Amino acid sequence: MKKEQINIFFACDDNYIPFLSVTLASMFKNCEKGRFYNICILNSGLKEENIKKISAEFYSSNIEINFCDVSEELEKISNRLHTRDYYSKSTYFRLFIPSLFPNIDKALYLDCDILLKDDISRLYDTKLGNNLIGAIHDSFVDTNKALGQYVKHRIGVKAKKYFNAGVILMNLKEMRKFDFKDKFINLLSSVKFDVAQDQDYLNALCKGRVKFIEEKWNFMPLESQNVNKKISLIHFNLDYKPWQKDGIMFAQLFWEYAHKSIFAEEISNIKDNFDAKKQLKAKVQTFNLISLCLAQANDKDENKKIKEIIKAIKKEKIEYEQSYSIERETFIACEN
Repeated sequence: MKKEQINIFFACDDNYIPFLSVTLASMFKNCEKGRFYNICILNSGLKEENIKKISAEFYSSNIEINFCDVSEELEKISNRLHTRDYYSKSTYFRLFIPSLFPNIDKALYLDCDILLKDDISRLYDTKLGNNLIGAIHDSFVDTNKALGQYVKHRIGVKAKKYFNAGVILMNLKEMRKFDFKDKFINLLSSVKFDVAQDQDYLNALCKGRVKFIEEKWNFMPLESQNVNKKISLIHFNLDYKPWQKDGIMFAQLFWEYAHKSIFAEEISNIKDNFDAKKQLKAKVQTFNLISLCLAQANDKDENKKIKEIIKAIKKEKIEYEQSYSIERETFIACEN
């Protein structure tokens, strides 16, 4: 019996291309040779030289890499997409996968700051039933009281049921039935989530239809984490990144891949130039995030209003409209 094609999406800009190369290297070292991996890198205009480097470095008979420019789509709602700190608007790209790729029923979205220690097909093959997505609960939220209070009171999700959007298995067929794109745009127009942006929108809309997957598929090397367990995927979340500071768990494994990358010199330069001032700034950003969570968790009137809006939008049956005007040929390569 022929095994299912594995559809994997990334969202990336030129700043993160070097780290994407590390992620891909770890993925392909551990992948099953008998499966076909269809990789689509969503972007809003990458440098041609970076596209050529990635394409050349990961050429294989069972791997196809496509680059899909979604600039025109993003432009339609760009003024409503808000970001903070080091985030770019590319973080929202994953939310448009169901509508932009109507011929794909299942896809895995991955952030570019991860390492694989296991075959990604084992995660991809997870059965989702009629759930909208499969995801792993966010261990940072689970271990931080302020964040736990924030997601409970503002998003309406218990800390144990709040997932990290850096690794999500998407049931695109069910998401389209749910009118996910239109519900997201409606919620985006009504509510501004300042903390985790697209991740908060995903949690709010998908609540109750999430298949929770083992934590080993989204392990974050936080200071409080226990490493005495099976780990299949490492996610260098927040300011816990080996290219920013020393002392990060699994940094040695990251550099083993990084030093072999076509971007090795560039990654080393990023680390060398990430001085104490930049490290402090990253730490302050995380601290400010926690402070923001506390303030918004305690805003009872606003939280009540937001929960009512979420409830109304999720119940609403939105008539699907072909509001996306990009020529389908733009994405045909990613759907094959």
